[in-house]
Amino acid sequence: MANQAVVFRNVAAHDYQLSETSPAVDRGIPVSNVTVDIDGNPRPQGSGWDIGAYEYTPSTIIYVSKDSSCNGLIPCRSSVQNGIALASGPSVVEITQDTYNEYLVLNFSGEIMLGGGWNTDFTSNSSYTTLSGLITITHGTLTLQNIILK
Repeated sequence: MANQAVVFRNVAAHDYQLSETSPAVDRGIPVSNVTVDIDGNPRPQGSGWDIGAYEYTPSTIIYVSKDSSCNGLIPCRSSVQNGIALASGPSVVEITQDTYNEYLVLNFSGEIMLGGGWNTDFTSNSSYTTLSGLITITHGTLTLQNIILK
């Protein structure tokens, strides 16, 4: 068996998501009725299913819903800025279709993609999210998808 530090992201913090070096990535057996992992991430993400409860995702997915429910998906935040603040590397912030009146600040060397228009259970994004307020990017890259800026 491989070293736990190679297989999982952070065993000391009880984070058993697969690391990018995990030998379990893309080594699972396809199961047609298992389309998401324990966190609701689609399977497969790469060239095949991953072994275990978690599908390796190369970037962190952070969910944003005004009511903080996010259909039970974690991590979940009630504001877009709190979602951005949680990012510690390349991240995707998925946001429910709604209007958010916020002052957004991006100030770290990572890349964040804001994906708007998600329904309340985060199963489809066929609409738009409106961001009303200021956006300041002092460092980093911000990509927008299904976002209306006002």
